[in-house]
Parts: sequence; C-alpha cells; structure tokens
Amino acid sequence: MSYRHCWKKWKAATSLLFLFISLSSYSQEVDSSLTEIERQFSPRTASLLSMALPGAGQIYNKKYWKAPIVWAGLATSLYFVYENSYQYKVNKLRYISLLNTDPSHYSTPGEYEALKQFYPESMEYYRRWRDISYIATAAIYILNILDANVDAHLKAFDVSDDLSLQIQPTIIPMQGQQTPGLTLAFNFK
Repeated sequence: MSYRHCWKKWKAATSLLFLFISLSSYSQEVDSSLTEIERQFSPRTASLLSMALPGAGQIYNKKYWKAPIVWAGLATSLYFVYENSYQYKVNKLRYISLLNTDPSHYSTPGEYEALKQFYPESMEYYRRWRDISYIATAAIYILNILDANVDAHLKAFDVSDDLSLQIQPTIIPMQGQQTPGLTLAFNFK
C-alpha cells in the first residue's frame, strides 16, 4: 500500500469522524436551565478544537496537564511511522540492489541466498509495524477528541464531598420473621 493510498484512507476516515461529531453536536439544543459551567464549556467547541489542533480541547477544558500527554502520544506514534517507513524503504532498495547484482560478487553462494531471503522478510516486518503505527496515530487522535468532548460534558458533574453512600446492616421484618439485610442510603446535599 502506497503512502498516497494510506493518506487518502486517513483523510476519508477523519472526514467521516468530523461529520459524525458535527451531526451529533447539532442535535443538541441550548437549554435555558443550563448552569454557567455547562454554558462555559461546550463539548462541541472542545471537540472542534481538538480536531483542529490536538490538545487544544484539553486546554479549552482547563485540563492543561493532558495536552502534553496528547502531544507526546502523537509525536511518538508519528516518530514510529517515520522510522518504520524509512527502514522499509532502505530494505527495499537493498533488495532491489541485491537482485540487480551478479551473485558471483558475493563470497559464498549461501550469502547471496540468505540475503535474498532476509530482505523480503525485513521489508514485511517494517511494513507491518509502519501500518500499526498509522493505526496508533489515528487512535490517539480520535481519543484526544473523545477525551475533550467527554471532559466538557462532565464539567458540571458534581463530585463534591456532599455526595455519599452509606451501607448499613438492618433487620427486615417479613411474614412474621426477621430477615437480615442491607440498607443503602444516598446523600445528595
């Protein structure tokens, strides 16, 4: 698979992702009962920022510590895309050079045959890891967008100390008998 073919598939996949997120965002209506926090952090804006510039949605959500993680993940996966592509091309050129060389130039006939077997295996190895690196890059990019979207949705979620769950043993009277049980008490202050 050529670089251009992979790039076309990548563009098509991201275009579908943009369409999916923008369509789902349009289905939401602004409710007048939204709190100030919910109005301030729009999931749609966070998603669009993360699509345009990975990590920007995390900064928009004021989760500054997440942006370097996104950048490091993308930089690492792109480094492996580059390195595996480079190694694939080097081995491909060496294999072509080997096939164009007279086998009598090698010290033993076994050396020529070993190299003739080694280079295709090496090319396949680096091609497979290059493709996995492309998939990892796409996954990190998509997770970046989803993280920004979910984090903006959960900005108004109450995680205060006033929320609690208490579990207590109790005796439940049932048909003239007393049965042991548990009582769950939720506190929403």
